[in-house]
Amino acid sequence: MTKYKLVGILNFFFGFPILLLALSFFFVIPKLTPLYSEFGANTSGNISTSYLSVVVLLAISAVNIFFGIKGFSNTQNKDAYFNYSLITAIVTFLLSGTIVGLMVISVIFPIYNLTSQL
Repeated sequence: MTKYKLVGILNFFFGFPILLLALSFFFVIPKLTPLYSEFGANTSGNISTSYLSVVVLLAISAVNIFFGIKGFSNTQNKDAYFNYSLITAIVTFLLSGTIVGLMVISVIFPIYNLTSQL
């Protein structure tokens, strides 16, 4: 197995789970918004932060999947794509936990505010 395919597998390994997680939150957040408004929870800024996190995660997963495909294809600039895909994999590893945590906190924080108001 070449180094290009190995980094391509790594990009796929980071890209697809993040894509599934972002898409699941993309469908969960609109269902939580009426629930929060029904209970009178303060959601100022939390929902927009959640959507921003989802968009960033979708962009990160799209870039990872793109470079994963480039790792398996026969292109002329394999070394340039290898460098970019390796940088993308490292940045994804470092940032994805922080962004997912921010997304989860922004969804759960109105529930916490609701219980603290009682």
